[in-house]
Amino acid sequence: MDILDLVAAIRAERTFCTGHADKKAENDKLELQEIHASVLVGEIIETYP
Repeated sequence: MDILDLVAAIRAERTFCTGHADKKAENDKLELQEIHASVLVGEIIETYP
């Protein structure tokens, strides 16, 4: 999966959040909608192989 796949999944509302990811987001005071928004409008600043 690459960023374009993730963007397409978010736009099609085909994403889900695991319990672990939900807890991590909660600890960071983030809502799923905020995470989605950052993926949709954000900028990739570093890539890894």
